[in-house]
Amino acid sequence: MIVYIVIAVIVVVAAVFFYRKKKRDKEMAQGLQIFNASGQLIFDLSNATTYVLGTGETGTENGSISNSGIIAGRTWVVVTYAPADGIIPLFSVANGSISWDFTIPLTTAVQRRNLTFMYGVY
Repeated sequence: MIVYIVIAVIVVVAAVFFYRKKKRDKEMAQGLQIFNASGQLIFDLSNATTYVLGTGETGTENGSISNSGIIAGRTWVVVTYAPADGIIPLFSVANGSISWDFTIPLTTAVQRRNLTFMYGVY
């Protein structure tokens, strides 16, 4: 009789263990998450889909583009082509627009060159 009780306890413990493991696996986040030094979540693509809104070219001057889908804090910009002898401008995002600024330090001998970029939201 004691043997049956011991077997029953082992089966119950194993069932609880596997149930908790299965539940924990289902709750595991998937995707890209970035945390700051304090452990706060600052970027999460676990439950979001990214959308490409368009592409653009900078030309050689400061400028901007407008698109009603651009949302400050949710927009990404990536340079897709840049000549090796040029500089990458600083991109800024506001609701409805992306602007770029070719800020060049006075000691830098590089040139402003036309580059292409892609942008979207997450």
